[in-house]
Amino acid sequence: MNYIEFKKEKHVATILLNRPKQMNAINTDMLKKIDEALDEIHRDKTIRCVLIKSLVPKIFAAGADIEQLAVFSKEEAYAFSKLGQEVLNKLANLRVPSIAQVEGAALGGGTELALACDIRIATEKAKFALPETSLGLIPGWGGTQRLMKAVGYSEAILIMSTGKRISSDEAYRIGLINKQCSAEDIAEETEQIITAITNSAPFGVEFTKYVALSSGRESLYQGLQMEREFFAKTFVTRDCNNGLRAFLGKTSYTYRRE
Repeated sequence: MNYIEFKKEKHVATILLNRPKQMNAINTDMLKKIDEALDEIHRDKTIRCVLIKSLVPKIFAAGADIEQLAVFSKEEAYAFSKLGQEVLNKLANLRVPSIAQVEGAALGGGTELALACDIRIATEKAKFALPETSLGLIPGWGGTQRLMKAVGYSEAILIMSTGKRISSDEAYRIGLINKQCSAEDIAEETEQIITAITNSAPFGVEFTKYVALSSGRESLYQGLQMEREFFAKTFVTRDCNNGLRAFLGKTSYTYRRE
């Protein structure tokens, strides 16, 4: 069983979660399939955007597979957490932007998967939660770190220590998601974001993401120095040269990877 479907169309790679009987509960095999898809995206330099969504109605992902967790030893739990962190880190650090399209519930590992994406768009009926403390656990795939960065320390502690479910309205209010829309409109809204990304200069988008990610690792001074260096690097690309000329000449230019 593959657990996911992976497809590439033009400049967009899509990972479709598809484990319907388990409500997309994520086990070791599913993590490995996602990891393989991310490796393919890394190798394909024509990809400019990644979309992650579910093929299962009313669910994004129900979290980690509890049946698998229930029989883990301490060592197996450590390895499972490490694998999940490595896969979601790979997603978060892709050279191109990633989008989580959340329709329905994203619980536990499902919320952590969404948090590893750069952009999160959800329907009005979407739900989010990190309920691990109600099971005697803690989030193990980066939730303790990424949720805090997305919504702030106090909101993150409240969500994680109570395990409460967050409505789409509240998720939008606290900054957990970027955009909220109806189920009827979410595909079109997502496509608009993808089109805007893929119509932008590839190196410009990639350099911007790389430098922005450094803000969590570097001091402000180091981050600004990196920004200067990559700003200058764009000036040796064909896209920058043609893009600036097109703007001055009031014409259009189709960006492409050199």
